[in-house]
Amino acid sequence: MNKFVLISVLIFLAVSAAAQNVIENPRYGIKSTNYIELTKVELTDDATILSFHVTIPQNNWVAIHEKSYIQPVGDTTKFYITKAEGAEIGVQVHWEKDRMEEISYQLFFPPVNSDVTKIDFGEPVANSWNFYDVEIREIPHRSPVPDELLGNWFSTGTGNWAFSFFDSLAVYDGKTWEYASVFPTDDGFEIKLKNQEAETMLHCISKDKNQCVMQSENGPLSTYSKDAGLLAIMKDDGPFGVPLVNPGKVVYSGFIQGYSPRLGVSTGMIRHLNPMNNQMENYVIRIQKNGSFSVEFPLDLPQEISVSLPSGGERVFFEPGKSLFHLTNSKLKDYPSLFMGESAAVNYGLHETMEVATPQMAFIDGIIGMPDEEYIDYVLETKKNELERLENLQNEKTIDKKALQIRKFDIDFRAANNALRYNGNVNLAKIYANQKLNEAEQIAIVPLDFNLSLLSKFNDTPVKSDLAFVSNEYFSLLQSLKYMDLVRQQGAYYYRLLALEEELKEKNTNFTGEEKDMFEFIRLLAGNYDGEQARNFNQTYREVLLKFNEKHKDEMVEISNRFYLENIETNLNAMEIEPEGLPMEIIALQNYLAGLQNEKKPLNEAEFEEVKEVVKTNYLKELVFAEYYREKAQREVSRDEDTPELKTEGDKLFDSIIQKFRGKVIYVDFWATWCGPCLAGIEKIKPLKEELAGEDVVFLYITNPTSPENEYEKKIPDIKGEHVRVSGDEWNYLTEKFNIYGIPHYALVDKSGKIVNAHLMQMENSELKKRLLEQLGK
Repeated sequence: MNKFVLISVLIFLAVSAAAQNVIENPRYGIKSTNYIELTKVELTDDATILSFHVTIPQNNWVAIHEKSYIQPVGDTTKFYITKAEGAEIGVQVHWEKDRMEEISYQLFFPPVNSDVTKIDFGEPVANSWNFYDVEIREIPHRSPVPDELLGNWFSTGTGNWAFSFFDSLAVYDGKTWEYASVFPTDDGFEIKLKNQEAETMLHCISKDKNQCVMQSENGPLSTYSKDAGLLAIMKDDGPFGVPLVNPGKVVYSGFIQGYSPRLGVSTGMIRHLNPMNNQMENYVIRIQKNGSFSVEFPLDLPQEISVSLPSGGERVFFEPGKSLFHLTNSKLKDYPSLFMGESAAVNYGLHETMEVATPQMAFIDGIIGMPDEEYIDYVLETKKNELERLENLQNEKTIDKKALQIRKFDIDFRAANNALRYNGNVNLAKIYANQKLNEAEQIAIVPLDFNLSLLSKFNDTPVKSDLAFVSNEYFSLLQSLKYMDLVRQQGAYYYRLLALEEELKEKNTNFTGEEKDMFEFIRLLAGNYDGEQARNFNQTYREVLLKFNEKHKDEMVEISNRFYLENIETNLNAMEIEPEGLPMEIIALQNYLAGLQNEKKPLNEAEFEEVKEVVKTNYLKELVFAEYYREKAQREVSRDEDTPELKTEGDKLFDSIIQKFRGKVIYVDFWATWCGPCLAGIEKIKPLKEELAGEDVVFLYITNPTSPENEYEKKIPDIKGEHVRVSGDEWNYLTEKFNIYGIPHYALVDKSGKIVNAHLMQMENSELKKRLLEQLGK
């Protein structure tokens, strides 16, 4: 009897095992976001079940798309979701401060055939959540390198990430390599690597699954481990020295582990707001089919910059004249990115210390109702807490000295910036609070009194340090010092307009009746600002003011810059910091270099001489010289008709788009279906299109895959003009060409196809009509 029972149990277990296969933490190639983890796959006779764990982004939401699907790799068949457990299909789950930040759920799909070894998971929308190459059954070893050597290896002596062996390629010495050959030896393996530049040989001996010794052709035999924790002992090359401003080229290369051309994206983007000229600079990263990439770009000073790749976006620290190799999607929980090269240590240090900063939403929570003195004490307490967190980390582990410098500067400058932004932060807190209140409960957003003398508590802020440039927070602080008029918090703009009026009167400028009435209203607002009256002013004089500003924009820029310098002096004096020196020089440099970018404005020798007098610091003065003569040479080359034109991918793409419109003036609008300001701008110029219906003017609308195709198809019939929906890669090329940093973005193209304004500002229909007709008349 017992024997019978035992046989029955074994049969039951065998049948169960055949009917259900469970894969915990399945291997996959790449995913589209770091917010979601695939924790388990269950294969039964009735279903394919995927278990997910999601960290909901702050102030955001997640939802299960009703058309979520799985798809066997190599097959076009999609299996759509049948049900969900743990969350409802199509229902948004919101981030709540006191309730839920994480959620786990299961998605059910029809069963897949028993011969399927890999599947993709996806959603049929832009910015979807995807997993590629999810392994749902055991796959035979497919790499020439033995299984025990596959993975990322770290030096047990220095802590550096030294090399990696993947299925089809290796990373070593800051480069990607193909396997030329792998031969067994008496004690290990000879692995010959090659790329387009060189060949090299590595002798590897596996000690166990997590340790090996390796010897390169000319190097010693060294021990390596798969323990990424060794990065904590990585040696750095000391703190930053001066001068920091030392323009040079950055060589940025890397490998996206698990990359597949099936992602439909073969480019990434470097988006850099150059703090020296306040201009956006975009550089396309071209990704090879094997997931490797390499790009060079210019940089004036060490900076943390936004990098967007198919594996996700992150901030990466670069230094002029230095190289950096970046492995993304490393599959290591604590180190999703690995770095090699001269800027590796500082990137690890910044990663280790990124939790030191108090998140902005956490900082503004509870500040509604705080009087200015209590708020300043709160800012100082926050600064103290951040310094303590940094010190604790420093005591627990070895932190790169450059990263420590950056974080200490960050803490100092962030605190001073928050002090200056008392009203701005309180108003932001009110805006978020009002989103949860009904109309009767809305909190009024009005300026609060602020005692300037409280800023003296920040007199130790190192705004004149030659090393301050390494902190992005420094440049944010400079912007606040420049734009924050704490004496006239709400009426500052109106004071600038009154100053412009006085200057124009001295020049005997004639004013229209509408303009005279407008200035009477402005005098009222400048003397006694009132929110309701300001709204009335905007409704009544909006078009008059736009026309006036367009007519006198050069004079307004000069007056605004004068006011901004006064703001800096006032704010620094309140902080008990002498205004003369680095901050004033940087603002003067920013103003000059921003103007230098304006191709329509002729180079002005007098302005060049003037800024040389203001900028006393040698390395900043050298930058003025370099940028002036670079711009001068570039303009001379562009005027030389015999100089061959080197076309970028963006140039070629845009030329192909506008080819059929040659002979017509083109108004280009980069937009998206989800962009409120874009749609408002489109609606606004509808009457203008009717006025120009008989003219050779084309209204060209360009969008990208973030505009869902079904929404796009619904909207374009109501938008008169020519429409193009480009791919994600094509959008990146156009972003680089036009230096797009946000949408809507407008450009103007003449009849010959030449871009006459790559950054056309939004303006009233009458002014836009004037510009279009001017181009038609040429």
